[in-house]
Amino acid sequence: GFVIAGELNNDLIVRYAGQFWLEFPELLNKISELRLKFQTMRLFVEPKSTGKSIVQTLKKQGLNAIELDPATESKITRVNAVSPIIEAKRVILLPDTWNDLLIDECASFPLGSHDDMLDCLCYAITKLLIRKRTLSYGAT
Repeated sequence: GFVIAGELNNDLIVRYAGQFWLEFPELLNKISELRLKFQTMRLFVEPKSTGKSIVQTLKKQGLNAIELDPATESKITRVNAVSPIIEAKRVILLPDTWNDLLIDECASFPLGSHDDMLDCLCYAITKLLIRKRTLSYGAT
């Protein structure tokens, strides 16, 4: 699953969402294509399946690929955690052909056949809107 999003005025602006089932070389090509099209700055990758290899390969290419921390909560818990932000209409989808696919996937969760884009959306909301900032001070 892919979600390309940014934060603006404390809202999540989703520029693109999609899902693809590709072999490693084709997946790298798709990531490169989307990165160039949307001029993405950071690529967050879930460390499952080919995720670790994707991060290693993208870093070797000089890209800002960041491995997400492995989820410790269930997907249902993660969706419930971001639901108030979605319900508050702080997630804005730029109009495009993929909108209905993302909305249908979200609406059918957890009984739908796919939840890849929803999972990415949860990560985007968490990373861009629910920023956990910790300050670290040295001992005195």
